[in-house]
Amino acid sequence: MAKSDRLPEGIESIVIKNPGGRDVKETRFITKVAAYDARYPRNMLAGSDMMRFVADMATDLSLRRDNDSSMLANMNINFHESVFGGETLEIAGWLIKEGKRSRLYGIAMYKLISYHARHWDRKRDTEESYKVLDTPLLCISGTLTSVLKFAH
Repeated sequence: MAKSDRLPEGIESIVIKNPGGRDVKETRFITKVAAYDARYPRNMLAGSDMMRFVADMATDLSLRRDNDSSMLANMNINFHESVFGGETLEIAGWLIKEGKRSRLYGIAMYKLISYHARHWDRKRDTEESYKVLDTPLLCISGTLTSVLKFAH
């Protein structure tokens, strides 16, 4: 764990967990979807853009576990919900199976904050256009296989 030396006034300490090594079995991160990533009507994201977040999670997990960015060999993805610009997502990945040079990861992407305006004119957006969801919505689930550059 690392502690920051320069903190804003009124903050006494911030502890940042940044695990690495063979004991790391999962990783997760929260991200805001940029409006400029939206390619389709009503500011909807393309499936390939959603998969980019999943690939980033796999790279992060491979770097933490194996100090190797790995190569994505296979993705088996199920799409459950659409994602729109401005929404907040949590992407989780966990180790299912470990081979000599390959890793099978489970993946899940959840929507935490949803865009729910009845209009699609971003100039009319207000704070009420977004809602923190009581129950996160599963947007993507599946598995992916990555191959390490070097055997351990």
